[in-house]
Amino acid sequence: MAEGRSPGERAMCGYPRALLARPDSPGGGGGGAPGVAARFACGSCQGLLRDAVQTHCGHRFCKPCIARLITQNVNPLCPLCQDENAVTTESVLLLNSFFPDAALRREMGVLPVRCVSEGCEWRGRLLEYDAHVERCDWVLVPCLLAGCALLLPRAELHRHVAQECSVRPVPCAACAQLLPYRQLQKHQLHCRSRRTRECKLCGQKSIPEDKWQHHEERRCMKNRDTCPYSPLGCLYRGHGESLHNHDKNSVEVHLAIVYDAFKKTFEQLIKGHADNIKHPHKPTLDEAQCCLSKTRNNAQQQMQESLACSHTGRLAADELLKELQSLEARAEALKNESNASLCLSPSSLLSVRNVRTMRGGEGFEKGASARLVAAEAQLATMDRRVEEVAKRVERDVRVSEASTRQGNIDRDETARLQNKMARVEHSDQETERSILGLTRRLAELENTAYNGMFLWKIKHVINRLREAGNGAERPPQIDSPAFFTTRYGYRLRLRLCRSGEHVSAYAMLGPGPYDATLAWPYQLKTTISIQIPAQRRSKKVSLNINPSTQPSNPSFVHPSGGWNPPFGEVGFLQFSRMRDYVTSDGEECLFLKAEVEDT
Repeated sequence: MAEGRSPGERAMCGYPRALLARPDSPGGGGGGAPGVAARFACGSCQGLLRDAVQTHCGHRFCKPCIARLITQNVNPLCPLCQDENAVTTESVLLLNSFFPDAALRREMGVLPVRCVSEGCEWRGRLLEYDAHVERCDWVLVPCLLAGCALLLPRAELHRHVAQECSVRPVPCAACAQLLPYRQLQKHQLHCRSRRTRECKLCGQKSIPEDKWQHHEERRCMKNRDTCPYSPLGCLYRGHGESLHNHDKNSVEVHLAIVYDAFKKTFEQLIKGHADNIKHPHKPTLDEAQCCLSKTRNNAQQQMQESLACSHTGRLAADELLKELQSLEARAEALKNESNASLCLSPSSLLSVRNVRTMRGGEGFEKGASARLVAAEAQLATMDRRVEEVAKRVERDVRVSEASTRQGNIDRDETARLQNKMARVEHSDQETERSILGLTRRLAELENTAYNGMFLWKIKHVINRLREAGNGAERPPQIDSPAFFTTRYGYRLRLRLCRSGEHVSAYAMLGPGPYDATLAWPYQLKTTISIQIPAQRRSKKVSLNINPSTQPSNPSFVHPSGGWNPPFGEVGFLQFSRMRDYVTSDGEECLFLKAEVEDT
């Protein structure tokens, strides 16, 4: 078996000569007597004969060796005849020019051998060696992962695949991508979750590249647009959604800012009017009133747009606008009074020199001063009300901003945890798929037979065949796992199906890895029989198939693209007698046995 040989011996098909154990050294080296090793040596690979065959010229070869000689040479000749300069017509190697050497095979089967794997102390007969190699923990086997050519003892295979192999799949700690271990370090140098950038606007460093867009659009404090109320004094700067949220949640603050702007304008208006009484200048009052009216109209329009979603802010805005309109009306009255005092005739201007007119002017100034005092008192009252509203608004704003910040933090944390969970789930799924693939591969290697004998255990066979016969949705036949006639031989499987009142048994040929070295059509005698349980005393049922009598049967040709048509017997066993051949426990198992005679 190839797995039981060292790397230098893998080119030959035969057993290594070191298998032969010296009878006088139970724990010592192998090799046996030199004459014994030479007698059982293959004429091609020089190893001990495996599936020995004899040519018409009398030389012996391993069956895989002679098949390779025939398929790889245009005019194949026996190499031993060439070495002996005794080439004859019988030295020509053809697919039908050799036959199994059954006598030599029996003689070699009882030879004492030992396991050649370093560390293994098994000893037995040659015919038991292949079965031992299939389960020996010291046999060198290749790594199961593609891309790793390491040979290591079978006992260390699982640890190597899980912990040591350079191509084992591992997830990146940053982005959770699954990749070979030897590529992990190179990947980490270019991983977008590890690479960082520095924001040139706000100066923040070490921003992960995959979070750069989020920082640029929402987090950067320098990359912001100004609030629409910035001309009136609002200092907030934001971007996109955050600016919209600020505009919606800061209605009361914006109202206070607008009111302050109105108050300052009105104070300037009153001051200008007082100056005009002493130093008449009509355009100053007109310009102030025009500015007041224009500012009120613009602010009213902006506040109506911003207050569409806030009932409390809308009530406060209506109250403040009424007060502002009152101030505007008072400004109009002052303007009219100023016009009346300024529009005097020349004769009236001359009469102001007398004492009575002067006293009247002084009375007018006193009346205007009284009105100014009253206006200032009203402004003071409004200041107190605005201050109370501002405090209430500031408290509500702090609560709203704290709630908004906490909501943003919770939302970001939830998104981060969801992304991390998704990466972990993806990594777990990839790992689970890899483990399932390795498990299936190991199960296939452990359950495949390579010695031409296969025992198939079919559980609940009666119920399964009864359902097939009653037209259930399950398939009408039951197929066995594949098995091989030899390690490098034909690949077959068995099939059991219901045919009316009978049960049919078949064998099928499938494509194998060494079909190119085998003789076609298939000509090996095949026996299918039922292995009767120990507690039963039923009559033996068997089927002997001799393919050599049917060379043109399509079931025995070289498989191409899938399994060949089955060959066997339709009426293998009456279905009513099935219970006589199954186990008496609850599983009702049937044991179907296949034997291939390599003669």
